[in-house]
Amino acid sequence: MPAARRLVACEWLLHADRENPLDLAWALNRRGGIRMQAGDHAGALADFDAALRQDPRQAAASFNRAMLLARMGRETEAEAAFGAAIALDPQDAGAWRERGDLRRVADRLADAEADFDEAIRLAPGDVEALLLRAITRGLRGSPAGALADLDDAARQGPDRRDVAYYRALTLRRLGRDIEAAAAFTALIDRFPQDFEALRGRGELHRLAGRHVLAEADYGEALRHSGPDPWTFVNRGILRRARGDAAGAVADFDAAIRLDPALSQAWNLRGTVRLETGDPRGAIADFDEALRLDPSYASPAFNRGNAWRALGEPRQAVADYTLAIRLSPDDAGPRVNRGATRAGLGDLVGAEADFSDAIRLSPRLAPAYLNRAGVRRVLRNLDGAAADADVALRARGWHAETRIEHARILLARNDPAAAIISLDVLLGRQPQHAMALALGCIARGRLGQAEARPTCDRAVQTAPEGFDMAHLARAGLALLNDDAAAALPDIAEALRRQPNGAEPMYLRAVAAARENRLGASDRDRAAARARDPRVDDLVSDLFGAALRLD
Repeated sequence: MPAARRLVACEWLLHADRENPLDLAWALNRRGGIRMQAGDHAGALADFDAALRQDPRQAAASFNRAMLLARMGRETEAEAAFGAAIALDPQDAGAWRERGDLRRVADRLADAEADFDEAIRLAPGDVEALLLRAITRGLRGSPAGALADLDDAARQGPDRRDVAYYRALTLRRLGRDIEAAAAFTALIDRFPQDFEALRGRGELHRLAGRHVLAEADYGEALRHSGPDPWTFVNRGILRRARGDAAGAVADFDAAIRLDPALSQAWNLRGTVRLETGDPRGAIADFDEALRLDPSYASPAFNRGNAWRALGEPRQAVADYTLAIRLSPDDAGPRVNRGATRAGLGDLVGAEADFSDAIRLSPRLAPAYLNRAGVRRVLRNLDGAAADADVALRARGWHAETRIEHARILLARNDPAAAIISLDVLLGRQPQHAMALALGCIARGRLGQAEARPTCDRAVQTAPEGFDMAHLARAGLALLNDDAAAALPDIAEALRRQPNGAEPMYLRAVAAARENRLGASDRDRAAARARDPRVDDLVSDLFGAALRLD
């Protein structure tokens, strides 16, 4: 029956029996329902209120009133109204379910799940309640419980697209990617234009490295969805992984045009800009991402990286600190803040950051590697060696890990072991300038003839700005009591690193060997001003023979 005719019938009932409050309440509730369906919210609310005045125990009017208040966005009143409906009819599974949904949206997840439990107890086949409890359990960190509900919901409602979609998402969250891909594929077979399922399967292809298949799914998703910002974001992530920076930026641009409030798109575009040498453009994007979502830790961390790239370590530390405050369980910002603090000379603070990162992520090799370097400089050589051993077990092939391991062995006066460690790296990268420089020093300390040719190779392969090769060859000359031969390499090391403490210290050693004691004292004082630990740094590299006392 059309709504107008149903409304006329209700009007007749309202005028036919004004003396019977129960019939009048029933008619008012009926008319309120028709008005609610027609979008006349004010009229419907007046009818439901009038029905409850006629019959305060009419559960149906109380339930409909609660539904209307929820539809009107008056959530607090709606929750109270559902409570009233439940009090009138505790067996009404729908009232429990709808109140649970309000509580879920309000992020009161424990209360919501309790309501869904009761709704499902009263109506075990209620697919909507099973789906909502599954979503709630997922939000509460119980994907296994969510999957049990979704399996049940799929048996009760095999044609429900939303159940199938959330089930595929939950399988993915559980790490059951093959089953998740099959679930997405089954959904796509039933609904070929389901862009969310296509996007979900595309994500699984991307994570598995099947980039061509991923791009095909994202393209098909965009064809069916029209301009969907999240599909552009996901395809941009894929293109970035494939090295297509321009394509990635184009996708993030499209996402931002479609949804300027999408903070993730701003953050991702900033990340690509930073990776392609535009740190200031990246900072502008990270600023906007944080403006849109001040609780978003990733752009704070990324902005710290951009400041670091610009040579602004203090601003980097401030942003890493912000990222730590926003995401206290994330080890990454602590590692980067520790590295930046170490560069600023705050080695104690750096060690604390690396230790916190290890506490949060006990297998995080970069944290052990960085702490090993700090502990070496702080003269905790046993602790440094223990950290380097952990880092080596995790990634013994890693160049920086081998370099730090060798430096620790040199500091522990074991140049032979340092050579063995460096040879592992040189076997993979024969032209590694730092490995050659340290190998030169280690061989020089052992008096091996190969020391000078190794130094020469280090000098030949050294990039501009790299001073260690010349520093190593100068130190080798001083170990051989040839101060005159050391001076040109010292001068070149200072040209490459004008503020370097170690080359200034070696110049002081050379002056002392030539009995120019005043010059030696001035250079040693200048070196110590640049780095108060320079005596230990030089003796760790070259041994006690080059230490000035």
